Amino acid sequence: MKKFLFLSALALPLLMTSCKEDEEKVDPLVGLWELDDATVVFSGFSYYGFENENDLYGESSYTIEFNADFTYEREIDDIPQLGDINDEGEWESDGEEIDLDSDDDEIGGIAYSFDIVEITETKLVVEYTGDPVNLFPDAKIDEWFDDGTINSSGQFTVTDEEFDSLYNNFTVQAQGEYTLEFDKE
Repeated sequence: MKKFLFLSALALPLLMTSCKEDEEKVDPLVGLWELDDATVVFSGFSYYGFENENDLYGESSYTIEFNADFTYEREIDDIPQLGDINDEGEWESDGEEIDLDSDDDEIGGIAYSFDIVEITETKLVVEYTGDPVNLFPDAKIDEWFDDGTINSSGQFTVTDEEFDSLYNNFTVQAQGEYTLEFDKE
């Protein structure tokens, strides 16, 4: 009987360990995340306020919920020129990237693929490269401040037709590098 109790006592931790191994791990992305901070960098475009890392303004609320069934729901409120966005679909992640497959057509300017920089139980930091935008180079803006094409308030002083010509002849395409920091709710 002593041998049976002794063997039973030895086997009990093994049984408990094997039960724990059978439990499925929940992906750390699963849950509701709310945007805490967002920055963008456009190198070489200081007049736009993008010379260094800068906070993004205009998004009063950005939440995304990753569900255990690999669906997601995303709400972004008050985006300049786009308004409110409600997006849902399926998500996948390999631990280094997150890809969203929207049920609707994708909306320009809204990211659907992110590189994971950091993920903990309470914090998610992702990065992505934005869509190309057209910007005036700093050298041209300096020249236009000097010759009065742009006034001291930063407003162009030319007609719409002249502005269109400047835009078509002098803008260059640039892509911003965005960093989004979310807190888990």
